[in-house]
Amino acid sequence: DADAYNNTKMRDVRIYDTTLTPAQVSLMYKGQWNGSPDHWYLFNEGTGDTCVDNGALAKDGTRYNATWVNPTYTETDELTITAGG
Repeated sequence: DADAYNNTKMRDVRIYDTTLTPAQVSLMYKGQWNGSPDHWYLFNEGTGDTCVDNGALAKDGTRYNATWVNPTYTETDELTITAGG
């Protein structure tokens, strides 16, 4: 929906190509699981329009009309991930 509005505060977003089990999620929050996400956006760049993808596919995103509020990122309009991401 081109008219959709998203007012979100995001940090440390990970996207996987499979559903994680409850055990994997538990281990991840304990810092004991080493699974590699396809995409991993920390949203801690602090400046600029690029959201760096630290995941396996490394598809950086571009932010539009948003504000960096260190150390978090507030999305006020649109985040685009390049094709194939």
